[in-house]
Amino acid sequence: MPYYIGNSSLIGTGFVDENTGVHDLQVSRHHPVFTGYLADFFTDTTPANITTATQTVGTYNYAFSSTYGLQTWGDAATGFVYTVQATPSYSTDILIQTSFYYGGTDNCPDPSIAIWPASAGRTSPLWAWSSSGTRIAAQNNCASYLAIYGTSTQSTGTSFTYASGSWYTMHFYHEPSLSRTRYFMTLRFEDWDQVGTQIGGTITLSTYYLNAIYVGLASDADGYGPGQNSCRFSALKITEL
Repeated sequence: MPYYIGNSSLIGTGFVDENTGVHDLQVSRHHPVFTGYLADFFTDTTPANITTATQTVGTYNYAFSSTYGLQTWGDAATGFVYTVQATPSYSTDILIQTSFYYGGTDNCPDPSIAIWPASAGRTSPLWAWSSSGTRIAAQNNCASYLAIYGTSTQSTGTSFTYASGSWYTMHFYHEPSLSRTRYFMTLRFEDWDQVGTQIGGTITLSTYYLNAIYVGLASDADGYGPGQNSCRFSALKITEL
């Protein structure tokens, strides 16, 4: 529901804090100043500039909701689950950001951002808890660590504990000009400016793509179901650097 100032001018679409039930100006969904491409997942249909692809494992699911955002749940196994993708491809240094909500108690929402060569097609990247020649993935391994799983190598961060009922923002840099990828996470809703508390360290890997890439989102939220406590993504922001 939007919130208003005294003269009834709309200044944002303030999120209702799920603990207090009141609007929180800090998590406004109004973005008056930003650079890059933003897709808002709080919609009951696939948002503009997002494409979806058919998955190849049976227990992973996703759904868009104007109430919950992009809901993801179920076992990613080792198949293709990066079903929700940015429509454009990218051929330069980029920063990929997304926020996800953790409402559970098992510390395992396991969200992921993957990049892979656009020449391989929309269904190429495979989920794995290790390196894979099909993709480079910024991936949360429960609360054990954050990781970048590259095409042949991997790097991990430090252990942490999720705060239930909280939003986190993933920051995944693909920087071929610097011969690397980087990933870190902050505790804050849509923390595009990276001012929130950093959680789990910063991971750097000397793995990257030189040609055009696609970007996709998924999770491995085993035992989760749709609704408030699914692994929920709020938006996708991609900034060319």
